Amino acid sequence: RDLNVVRKLIETNITALLQNASSAIKTDLIHLLQQAEIAAGNDVLVRWVDDGNESSVTRIAAMQLLTERKDPRSQKIIENGLEDKDPHLRIAAGRILAQRHPRRAAMLLVPIVQRSTSQAERQQTLATLGTLSEPRVATALAGWLDQLCEGRFPEDLHLDLIEAAKRQNDPEVADKLAAYRNTFSP
Repeated sequence: RDLNVVRKLIETNITALLQNASSAIKTDLIHLLQQAEIAAGNDVLVRWVDDGNESSVTRIAAMQLLTERKDPRSQKIIENGLEDKDPHLRIAAGRILAQRHPRRAAMLLVPIVQRSTSQAERQQTLATLGTLSEPRVATALAGWLDQLCEGRFPEDLHLDLIEAAKRQNDPEVADKLAAYRNTFSP
């Protein structure tokens, strides 16, 4: 069908469509809004992101679309997402923040590796930190590599730390990674 016809039909009825959508199709509706480049419905999307009863997939898709659209509320949504009880939403918020505001992401994500109780969140945070070329990240990685050499870094995160450190171009991180490798028996 002609996409312009579909776009007009949707734009005319988007608010009612979103407000009455069943949980089963909310994510599909978000993808439709994105693909058809329909700029309406942001208020409903904000409510979905904030609603802890919505599925993680719906909340994440809504947050991503709002940030792609540069909705003025997206920065607050991302920061709230970093504090949400859902670790999947926190992980997604961290990735989005790293893409949009690397310096701020470095400041907010480094503590997550130490304080989170979710192994998946800690692993994904390390992966995200590995993509950031920020001094704060390099300092944190170097410190964690020291802990790794001393046997004080959480064992379930060793590989994640090594992978994040390998992505960095910082000489201190490279030296600490080499020092760790030198602890192995020949």
